[in-house]
This record gives sequence, structure tokens and C-alpha cells, in this order.
Amino acid sequence: DRDNAAAEAARTAKRLADEALAAKKAIADAAEAEWKAAALAKKAADDAAAAAAAEKTRLENAIKEKEALALTKAAEKAAAQAELNRKSAAEAIASSAAASMESAASTLESITSDSSNSASLATQALAAFQNAAAASSNAANAAANAAAAAERESAAAAAAIRARQEAEAAAALAARTSSSSPASASVSSAEARAAQEALNRARELERQAQEAARLAAEAKEAEERAAAEKKAAEEAAAKAKAAADKAAAERAAKEEAKRNAARNQIASERAKAKQLIEKIKNTAEKSLGSVNKSSNNINSAYEEAITEAAKSNKALATYKKAESVAQANLNLAKDQLLALGNSLNIAAENQKKAISNFA
Repeated sequence: DRDNAAAEAARTAKRLADEALAAKKAIADAAEAEWKAAALAKKAADDAAAAAAAEKTRLENAIKEKEALALTKAAEKAAAQAELNRKSAAEAIASSAAASMESAASTLESITSDSSNSASLATQALAAFQNAAAASSNAANAAANAAAAAERESAAAAAAIRARQEAEAAAALAARTSSSSPASASVSSAEARAAQEALNRARELERQAQEAARLAAEAKEAEERAAAEKKAAEEAAAKAKAAADKAAAERAAKEEAKRNAARNQIASERAKAKQLIEKIKNTAEKSLGSVNKSSNNINSAYEEAITEAAKSNKALATYKKAESVAQANLNLAKDQLLALGNSLNIAAENQKKAISNFA
């Protein structure tokens, strides 16, 4: 029962280690999926912003005045700077995500290694317990053999004693008969032969008794050796169990330290991600302000162009329509930038949930 319990404990420890590894891998996969989703949302916003910039450039090219052309160049420069800022932010996010995944992979590999060592120690302990059980079985067999040999020795000794007594009685009877009368010489001779045969049987039984005693001594020595082997096996099993218990305690301490380190690292990564998100939001707000300023300048240029083209109602209507479309595209760009900020906030919230589930 003790061996079965030890084996079951080893299997349970291995199963728990596998489950912990699977849970941590699921958390790492979820975090990676969140980062990928945020990157895809950001790329969609970048594409929409680029499309809005292209549409704005096309409308600005319709304005023939020098002021409109100058404003167009300024707007293109601001858009390029905003695109550069977005690319820098995307690279920073990708770099941070890669570092986090590398660290998580290292932690999982270390935990797997510790789990393998613990499983090896548990296997060694189980083998030691099995050796102890085998030694116990050998000792029991040796004891049974010794008991059987002792029983045979006792029976042989009893038979030898009876044979010697019979031989002595026959010899005494022969002596009495030979001294009584010469007529009974033939009877005495027969009795002497019977006495000699009884003596021979007694000697043979004594020899068998000595052989049984020798076998009993050998059985006793085997029993003592088996007992010594059993004791050594039990001591080895106890040492193996102590080593397994110590390794399990050390593994638990290491895993706790790694969990604490992982929590600290996740908290640090979360703080960095939060700072990065704030930086991206600030950059997006600055870019939005630049776009608004460019929009105001463009609107001013439109107004000047409309004033100069007041003589033509048709041209005025065309410019008004172009102005409306440009304003709509600018509003769309603003909405997409705001949606990007919301997507980043959602990614940060999902990361918090993943960290909370891990803890």
C-alpha cells in the first residue's frame, strides 16, 4: 500500500505540473492574441488615415491659388510626421510584445525543466520502494526456507535418536542371548546382524541429520543476508523519499519565486504598455490637432478662393461641395483616430483581465 501511495503521489505531481504548464501556455497565447488584435486595429486605422490624407490631397490640388498649395504642403508634412509617429509606436509595441513572449517562453521552459527533475526524483523514489518490496519478499522466502530446513533437521535428529536406541537395544539383547547358552548361537548371530543393520541405519540417519543441520545453517545465513538486504533497501527507500520530498519542496519554492517574478514582470510590462498607450494617445491627439489646424487653414484658403471666385456661382457651388467632402473626410479621420485610441484601451483592459486570470 505504501508503494502504491508513493506511485500515485508521483503521478499526481506530474499531472499537476502538466496542468500548470498548459494553463500558463494558454495565458501566454491569449496575451499574444490581444497584441495581434491591437496591431490589426492600428493598421486599419493607419490605412483609413492614409486614405483620408490622399483624399484631402486630391481636393487641395483642385485649388489653384498659391496659398492653397502652400497649405497643402504643410498638411502633407504634418501627415507624414503623424505616420512616422504611428510607425514608431507600432515598432515599440511589437518590440515590447516580443520581449514579453520571449520572457514567458523562458519561464515556461524553466518550469518544464523543474517539473522533469521532480518527475525523475519521484521515479527514483518509486524504484527504491519497489526494491524494498522485493527485498522484503526475498527475506520472507528465506525465512520460510530456513523454517523448512529446521523442521527437516529436527525430524532427522529424532529419527537418528530412535535408530541409535533401537541399535543399542538390539546389541544388549544379543549380548544377553550369547551369554545364556551355546544352543542359541544361531539366534544370537541373527540378532547381531540385526543390531549391526540398526547401527548402520542409525549412522546413516546421523549423517542425514548432519546434512540437514548444514542446510539449516545455510538457510539461516541466507535469511540473515536477506534481512540485511531488506534493511539496506528500506534505508535506500527512506533516503530516496527524503530526497523526493526535499526536491518537491524546493520545486514548490522555485515555482513560487518564478510566479512572483512573473507577476512583477507582468506588472512592469503592463506599466510600460500603459505608458506606451498614453504616448500613442498623446501623439494621436497632437496629430489630430495638426490635422484640425490644417483643416482650418484649408478652410481659410477655401474661403479666399470662394471670395475670389464670387463672380462665378457655379465655381462657388463646386468649391462648397469640395469643402463639404473634405470636412467629411477630416471628420472620418478624427473618428478613426478616436477608434484607434479605444482599441488600444480595450487591448489594455484585456491584458489586465489576462493578468488577473493568471494571478
